[in-house]
Amino acid sequence: MRERGLEPDFPPEAVRQAEALTDPARRAGGGVRDLTAAAWCSIDNDDTRDFDQLTLSEDLGAAGTRVLVAVADVDAAVARDTPMDAHARLNTTSVYTAARTFPMLPERLCADLTSLVEGEDRLSVVVAFEVDAEGRIGGTDLFESRVRNHARLVYETVAAWLEGTGPAPPEVSASSALADQLRRQDEVARRLRARRHERGALPLETIEARPVLRDGRVVELRPQEKDRARQLIEDFMIAANEATARFLQDHGVPSLRRVVRSPERWDRLEALAASKGVTLPAEPDATALADFLRRMRAADPLRFPDLSLAVVKLLGAGEYVVHEPGTEGAGHFGLAVRDYTHSTAPNRRYPDLVTQRLVKALLAGGGAGPPLHAAGRRRQPRGASGQEGGQRAPALGPHRRELRRAGHGRFRQGDLGSHAAAAGGRPRRGRRARSRRGRRGTRAPGPRRPRARRDRLRAGRPATPGGDDVSQTGSQSFTHHARTVPGFHYGVLGALALNLAWSMVRLYRVPGIDAVMGVIVALALLGLAFYVRMFPLRVQDRVIRLEMSLRLASVLPPDLRARVGTLRPGQLVALRFASDAELPGLVRQVLDENLTDRREIKRRIREWQADHLRA
Repeated sequence: MRERGLEPDFPPEAVRQAEALTDPARRAGGGVRDLTAAAWCSIDNDDTRDFDQLTLSEDLGAAGTRVLVAVADVDAAVARDTPMDAHARLNTTSVYTAARTFPMLPERLCADLTSLVEGEDRLSVVVAFEVDAEGRIGGTDLFESRVRNHARLVYETVAAWLEGTGPAPPEVSASSALADQLRRQDEVARRLRARRHERGALPLETIEARPVLRDGRVVELRPQEKDRARQLIEDFMIAANEATARFLQDHGVPSLRRVVRSPERWDRLEALAASKGVTLPAEPDATALADFLRRMRAADPLRFPDLSLAVVKLLGAGEYVVHEPGTEGAGHFGLAVRDYTHSTAPNRRYPDLVTQRLVKALLAGGGAGPPLHAAGRRRQPRGASGQEGGQRAPALGPHRRELRRAGHGRFRQGDLGSHAAAAGGRPRRGRRARSRRGRRGTRAPGPRRPRARRDRLRAGRPATPGGDDVSQTGSQSFTHHARTVPGFHYGVLGALALNLAWSMVRLYRVPGIDAVMGVIVALALLGLAFYVRMFPLRVQDRVIRLEMSLRLASVLPPDLRARVGTLRPGQLVALRFASDAELPGLVRQVLDENLTDRREIKRRIREWQADHLRA
C-alpha cells in the first residue's frame, strides 16, 4: 500500500472523529422525506458490509416503471476537510486484496452509520427516474430521504431464482410484494440493457475471481460469473449515474465525469478483428465493435473472456475529468453514453462523495441560482447580493474548489477499482499538442487566463492537495518565458556579431586589432544570448524547488516528511514529474539509495508509471 502511495491505516485523528460520531439519521432536518415504509432491498455479495445502495420500483401502468435508487448519504457524516475526509481524499478508494480490505472510511461508518444495513433507518440521496417500454429514461428527480433496508439479498440466490434454476430466497418466499418488486426490476433492467446495446454498448465479459478463505487463509479462487442479479444492479447503477450527470448539467454546475475516451489504439483493435476474419471501420465505431464482440461470443463462448480482456486493455484506462456545463463531454465509449458520472458508491469511492456533495448543495439551495460564468463562477447583476428573488443560491463555492483540485490532477482508476490516483505527465508542446489537449482533456474550473498565455501553459500536472491555481501555474509561466528565446536566435545574434566585426575591419582598415575586437564583441553577444536563455531556467528551477517542497510536505507520511530537507535541488526538480500517489515510494527510493542523477530518477518514475498501467 505504501509503495503505491496509499495509507493502509487511519490516522489517530480520523479514528477519534469516527468514534465520536452519532447516527446522522437521528439528527436529520425536516426537509428529508421519510420512505422507511417502502419495500427497499439490497442485492450484493454474501460478505459485503458497506451497502451503498438500495433499489425500489413502482408500476406506472402504460407510462412504464419508476425506478428509485437510494444511495447512502456519506456526506452527512464526513464533512469536508476533516481528518476522515483527508484520508479518503488521499486513498480515493477502498482497496480490495485477496486477504484483507483497506476501506476508504473507518468501519464504524462504511459498515454501520453510513451503510444501508438491514433493519436500520439511514439517510440517503434518492435518484428516481422513469423507464418506458422501450428502455428510454424519462423524468428524473433527486431528493434526500430516510430509508430502511427490509431485505438483504445475495446475488447468487436471487439470480438462481430469477433464472429458474433454484428456489426463492427466504425473504422473497415470505413476501409476495418483494417477489413482484424483483421481477419488475429484472424486466426494467433488461429494457435498459437492450436500449444501451442498441446505442453501441460493448458486451464485454471478463473473468473475476473471488478468494475463498478458511481459518484466515486463502484456500481457493472461484470465478465470479455474471448473472441476472448482477446485471440488474449494474444496469440500475449505470442509469442512476446518467441521471445524476444530467441533473448537474441541467442545473448549470460543473461535475466530475467518468469518461472512457474514443480508443487511440483503434488500429490495434482493427488488427485484432482482422485476425478473426472481421473488418472494422477505419474510424472508432462503438456499434461496429459491439457487433464484432457479439459475433465472437456466439462463435467461441469459451475463449470470449480472453478476447474481452484484450479489448479492455486496448480501450485504455477510464479517467475522472471536470466537465463544464454547456460543453461537450468525452462520454464513456464502452457504455455508449455521453453524460456519465460516478455517484452510487460514496462509501468506497471518493469521486462519488464529491458528486454527492454537489447534488446536496443544489438540493439545499432549492434551485440552480444565477447562470454560470464561463470561468465556472456564478454571475450576478451589479449591486446584487448573494440572494435573488428571496431565494438563496446553492453554496457551491467549497465544492467548486474541490472539483478544481480534482481537475488539475485527473484521477485514473483501474478496471478492478483497486487503485485510483492523480496521474500527471510531461507537457506537450506546439499547436498539435494544444489541439490534442483540447480534444482529450478538460480544463479545470477557475479564473480564465488570457488566451495567448493560457494556450501556452502546459496541462495535466498533478495538483497539490489543498493548494490553489497559483502554485500550479507559477513554474509553468516561467517555463513559457524560458522558451521565448528559441535556438534560431543564437544564429541571428551570431550573424549580427560577425557583421559588426566585418564592418569594423572594413571601416578602419586595421585587420589585426579590429578583427580581435570584432571577435570579442561577437563572443560578448553570444554570451548575452546564453544568459538570456538560461536565466529564466534558473528561476524556474527555484520555483519548482519551492513548489515541490510544499507539495512533498502535504503528501508524504510523517517519517518521510522529516527527511525532505535532505533532498538536493536536482532531486526535487526531477521528482516533479511524479504524481502525488507515486511520490512517497519514489522519495523513499531516492533517499534510501541516494539517487542524484536526474535521468535515473526520471527513469524510475517511468518504470513506476508503466508498472501501474500494467497492474
